[in-house]
Amino acid sequence: MGEQVCDTIYILDQKLGVGAAGVVYKVYNKKLNKGTAIKINRIINYYDGDDFIDKEIKALKKLNEYQIKNVPEYISSGKCTIGNLVNEKYVEMSLGDITFKDFYNNGNLFSQKQLYSLLFEIFYTMMQLIKYSCVHHDIKDDNIMIMYSQKPRIYKLMNTSIVIDELLGFMFIDFNLSLFECDQEYHSTDLTMLESVIEQMLYHTENVNEQNINNIEKIFEIFYNGDYNQINNELILLGDMIKNFQD
Repeated sequence: MGEQVCDTIYILDQKLGVGAAGVVYKVYNKKLNKGTAIKINRIINYYDGDDFIDKEIKALKKLNEYQIKNVPEYISSGKCTIGNLVNEKYVEMSLGDITFKDFYNNGNLFSQKQLYSLLFEIFYTMMQLIKYSCVHHDIKDDNIMIMYSQKPRIYKLMNTSIVIDELLGFMFIDFNLSLFECDQEYHSTDLTMLESVIEQMLYHTENVNEQNINNIEKIFEIFYNGDYNQINNELILLGDMIKNFQD
């Protein structure tokens, strides 16, 4: 880690969130000429903020090394002094737009195409995490970011390429509790948390119907039972359905 990052690199914008593991700020990175997110340590009760920051740094580096989609890009880490933040241990990562939780609280709804596109990408990303034996361990609405104005994304499934052209995408965040080299039991914990996320997505979707719910419940059940060959087939079918939605 670097010794210190000074005000000449970052302009502090606003506080984005506070949790047991750290405080997240939006900053403007002058070198990269774009906004990024910085999480600094926070010690509360028995939590050691430095330990959580170190875990997040290691997790993001591994996830980026594995080229897993829809997770933050690791940018830098070290000690920083920005404004009134003096010599704080930090990790810098790519910036999301709004959490699912705040999206809902603002009264927004997903369209059916957005619902299916997001679920396709979420299931695909979960498959990648499972492939590399990674467990997030804290999947919930305020640990999933919505990403606006996204370019088309290409996903490889067996011998098929699925293009997701929906502008609205997502990103899992907060990997400070994540574990690697985990067995199936730990993945079941993530999937149980994901089930609650999906229920909220359905609740906050325009004109959701019983067919939507049945389709998604079928995919989730296959996923939960660990039949990943079958889930590949289901995701290909889901990709075909997404093509048929009109913007």
